[in-house]
Amino acid sequence: MNNNQIRPQLSPQDAAAMLAQLQQQNPQAYARLQAMRPELMETGNEHLLNNALAASASGHGHGHGHTHSSSCSHSQAQMHFSQPVPEPPPKPDPTQMSIVQAVQYNEIERVKQLIESGQVDVNTPDQEGCYLLHWAAINNHIELIRYLIAKGATVDLIGGDLKSTPLHWACRQGCTEAFFLLVDNGAAIKSADVNGVQPIHIAAQYGQIKILAYLLGSGVDVDCVDERGLTPLMYSCIGPSSGYVPIPNSSHVCCTQFLLTFGADVNHQEPTRHYSALHFSINNQNPISFHSLLKHPQINIHVKNGDNFDPLIFARMRQNSDAVAQLERRIQSTKAHIKPVFLQRYLVNAGIRKWLTRFFMLFIMTLIGLSVNSYEHSYWLRILFPIVVIFLCSHLFSYYVLEAKSVDHFAFAYVISSSVLMYITYWIYLQEPKFTISDIIYHFSTVYGLYCVRCIKTLNPGFIKQQNMTLEGNSLTKEKICIAFARDPRWTLDHFCVTCLIRRPLRSKHCPVDGSCVAKFDHHCTWLNACIGGRNYFYFVRVLTFGTIALIIWMCKALHLIFDDFEQYSIKYLLTQIYDPWFIYMLMLTAFNAVWVTLMTSFHLINAVFLGVTLNERLTGFRYSYFRDENTGKRTNPFQRQKFKNFLETFGLFRLMSMCRYTRIDWSQVYDINQISGAKMN
Repeated sequence: MNNNQIRPQLSPQDAAAMLAQLQQQNPQAYARLQAMRPELMETGNEHLLNNALAASASGHGHGHGHTHSSSCSHSQAQMHFSQPVPEPPPKPDPTQMSIVQAVQYNEIERVKQLIESGQVDVNTPDQEGCYLLHWAAINNHIELIRYLIAKGATVDLIGGDLKSTPLHWACRQGCTEAFFLLVDNGAAIKSADVNGVQPIHIAAQYGQIKILAYLLGSGVDVDCVDERGLTPLMYSCIGPSSGYVPIPNSSHVCCTQFLLTFGADVNHQEPTRHYSALHFSINNQNPISFHSLLKHPQINIHVKNGDNFDPLIFARMRQNSDAVAQLERRIQSTKAHIKPVFLQRYLVNAGIRKWLTRFFMLFIMTLIGLSVNSYEHSYWLRILFPIVVIFLCSHLFSYYVLEAKSVDHFAFAYVISSSVLMYITYWIYLQEPKFTISDIIYHFSTVYGLYCVRCIKTLNPGFIKQQNMTLEGNSLTKEKICIAFARDPRWTLDHFCVTCLIRRPLRSKHCPVDGSCVAKFDHHCTWLNACIGGRNYFYFVRVLTFGTIALIIWMCKALHLIFDDFEQYSIKYLLTQIYDPWFIYMLMLTAFNAVWVTLMTSFHLINAVFLGVTLNERLTGFRYSYFRDENTGKRTNPFQRQKFKNFLETFGLFRLMSMCRYTRIDWSQVYDINQISGAKMN
């Protein structure tokens, strides 16, 4: 770079406009400029921006400085662009390139010419202290890296403003191939720059999960700190600088959950301002990290920073409304503030709150029916009394019991309460003095349906554990799984769960409610508050089928009873004078249940029998590669071919399956669609 050339003096607006034009006209050059000098994207650094633009105008197309932007804070201010600027200069003639330019543009023949002629030494830095291996690493030029190493380049050369190694540069930009090539040639994975920042910190901040998985699987401490006491978890909460652009096809994702699963200290505080990871996620407006931290069972939501601000107060100061709302809900759901104090001992227990929720639903449904059935009281009292009682009880329930998970508990409590009340009503109003076939079918369907509900709640739906993971016949630890995920380019985030640290089998999915991956995942049923997977789906279908039968029989007998008296009385007289209000109340409740249960049963039978897919695949099948033909790319369904087998498997008729010589597949051991023929059930 010619330091004597005249550099244009640009205003911040003009400089920002030039950056915008560069990004539009040449995204690759913009990404490299940003990778070399990320501080240029922050406000207050106009003089650095002018220098970088002048360097670009001189023909390099790349900045010479390098930083990892390891500062605790990143400017979130948006730039506004209004002025068109000239296009960036074209690529220089390869024969006229300097050695640095040749490496940056991957002109390997020019590099060989300069090195083998003795004009350049591979271990000589440029004028800003950067080495050829740094430029090759950050641009992911694999053949150049091999050539430079073969010519004697030292893999752990320290260069740039932060005295970092080529491994640091590769980590920041997500150059996994360059990273592993350097590691295989002896690069130190625990090397630190001038600020004590290691590759694991950079990988965590910039979301390079494959690199992070390899580092953790290779034994790097998940809680290692830099010179300021920041851990990789804190860097992941800080996140990349504004406008960061990784190289194409890199596995760029928020790594907070991955670090937490690996055992990162969620409550660690850096020594200067005493910020925790939660404070960093709030300060940097990182909702993904914040949500992952808040779900952690050991998170301390009352920890205070050096200014004596807990996360809730800090979120209000930073005007982070989403964080404020979630923290307020979390604090309210802990029930640690309720009075009288002696009740805290019981109501902080999630199990007690769960059963209180179920009892509350049964109480409300019974109260409504009994109130309308009280003939001795006036009409208005029978209406107002349950409204007032429900209003008061709801306020008490909201204060003492209600939490985020209460919705699922309410839905399950409604199913059980309505089933019990309908069954009791059948015995009182609809049961024949002498048992008929319909009575026997109704009682069997109700009792067996409730038994299947119990099986769904108690049996394993197909949770996948690390100790069950094998690769080519060998059992895998989480460290080995992480290294295999990092090394194998065929393993994408579709094949790896960052929460469970397992290789995800075909048709499986992570259930966020249960916090585990489920083989042949169907859905998490709100009505039963249970996960439905490959090992309990047939119980779920039986619940729907027998529930539909019981509801239809109940409705048929009730309507038959009413229509028998229809010739003698008007419908209004029947509903208001002949039959109890309780019976009418239960008739409406049963009719409502019959509609949605029948529709749900039909939907699942079509999915499972005729299409052979799960509910998750029916709704999100476009995401999965096994629903696309490898040759044509058109949508296909590999599970639709054997409808009779699907029918037997859907209802759990496994002995008939074996008699018909159908193979039952263990979906927890199938990782490729081509394995289906050979993967039998244990």
